[in-house]
Amino acid sequence: MRHGLMEAACERRIPMPNWCSNRMYFSGEPAQIAEIKRLASGAVTPLYRRATNEGIQLFLAGSAGLLQITENIRSEQCPGVTAAGRGAVSPENIAFTRWLTHLQNGVLLDEQNCLMLHELWLLRIFMKGDHSITSIEIG
Repeated sequence: MRHGLMEAACERRIPMPNWCSNRMYFSGEPAQIAEIKRLASGAVTPLYRRATNEGIQLFLAGSAGLLQITENIRSEQCPGVTAAGRGAVSPENIAFTRWLTHLQNGVLLDEQNCLMLHELWLLRIFMKGDHSITSIEIG
């Protein structure tokens, strides 16, 4: 018993047209079209994606105790990120505290905020050095 055209075509090896081909058409200035093509091809990382990836690094550094808060704030959603307690008042810890405050406030990842969050991430890199976390031992 055949259930439909697709099954019948597969059994008989009938070539089928590509019905679900995704096509997008853009109109605009050539520079804008070129930027859209670069974004679609993956040549450009959107600011919100960069902010998310850098936020993950800061979150892990805080959870591992590499970065510590400088004020009495607690993360209700994930207490482990502040479990190391207050740290020394240093530029990188101040940047981490500011980042965590923005995270808790649910900052909108628009262009301006993404650039500001990137500056906080850069401050952590330049002041403390790049701490690439390859493994975290628990216990």
